[in-house]
Amino acid sequence: MHRCMSGRTTTNMASMNIADNALTSTAPATCDRTTPIASASRHQAVTSSIAAQLLLSPNLGPKDPNADLLAGPWGAQLQQWLIGEEHRWQPANPEQAKFWSWRYPARALVPMMALVQEVRASPLEQIRVPTLVVYSPLDQVVSPQRIEEAFGRLTMPVRRLHRAAPGEDRSQHVLAGDILAPSGTAPLLAEMLAFIETLPGTPASAATRVQAPLGTQGVSVAR
Repeated sequence: MHRCMSGRTTTNMASMNIADNALTSTAPATCDRTTPIASASRHQAVTSSIAAQLLLSPNLGPKDPNADLLAGPWGAQLQQWLIGEEHRWQPANPEQAKFWSWRYPARALVPMMALVQEVRASPLEQIRVPTLVVYSPLDQVVSPQRIEEAFGRLTMPVRRLHRAAPGEDRSQHVLAGDILAPSGTAPLLAEMLAFIETLPGTPASAATRVQAPLGTQGVSVAR
């Protein structure tokens, strides 16, 4: 199990989809829930039960463009040569050290980048699920430009791109939560709930059915 946290509620994940500056050795990592959610939202069998998707700092590509090399034919070899067996970084405080995965097998980066490239190459224009994307233009973990480019391809009638104000997180990637970005929690929660409450045909009570704790990187809203 991979464990991550940016508020005070942990989210356990069966897979280690880890987004970071994949070819540098000091960048912090974050849990990547948004890439699988964005991928799944292309399929009608999945979208029929989803009222909206809220993507927080989505990984459409790490900040370091060289990370794309990991999805190439020599990706596994490059990972071994340039990163080694394990990737680790220095937590910002004791709570982050307790609740984040600050060391993990570097081989997890190879399938992560394969999934990222699959999503980028997919027909994002066909996604019909209402979508809110929240990101920081100063993000040092994932590429803000990639986020903007992907959002520009979306065509669903209800969509919103929200630029978060600078927060306490030194990487500007974690946008809310007691541990790294406490000042961002209230405004981010307000933005998310306001988006949910304006969805066509969705009662305001749906705002109480957000299916992930605030602070994780991807949220879906059940019908």
